[in-house]
Amino acid sequence: MEGIQRICKRTSGVQYFVEHHTGLFYILTNAPLPDGKWSGDDYYLVRCKVEDIESTKWQNVILPGDDMSIRDMDIFNGHLVLSLNKRGLPLLCSLNLPMQNGLKYQVYIQDLKPWYFPQPSTTCSAIPGSNHDFLNSEYRVVLSSPVASCALRLWSYMKIKFTWHIVRKSVS
Repeated sequence: MEGIQRICKRTSGVQYFVEHHTGLFYILTNAPLPDGKWSGDDYYLVRCKVEDIESTKWQNVILPGDDMSIRDMDIFNGHLVLSLNKRGLPLLCSLNLPMQNGLKYQVYIQDLKPWYFPQPSTTCSAIPGSNHDFLNSEYRVVLSSPVASCALRLWSYMKIKFTWHIVRKSVS
């Protein structure tokens, strides 16, 4: 495969966000599903082999669920991190990669045994920080709250132990 390839024809209001991991493209999109089971209001996740980028060969992987929506994704060091909104609250979850290659049906996030980033309280929100190093074993998250100063925290995947480290707090 050479050069840049188009995912599919441009459609008004439809967006695609693409990440690559071990020979697969993971694509976050709000494109309507052919079976009419998806309205296009929120995003869902599909994947395909790098050589099968045409939309007819995509495998629908994750639908968000009734009380949840997917806002963004990031892939690093064997993990897919999803930015979610669950019942109006922002949160982050991590799924191990690679996912099963033979997923024949669409699944919901809960079916894949996600690990949810712990948040100190419901008065703060966690958003992905700047994560440029794909092979890093730590994931940067920014915590913000109207009642406390912002903090940049590292979430460590080392030794399958998930820990928080406060890197920097902003001073008001």
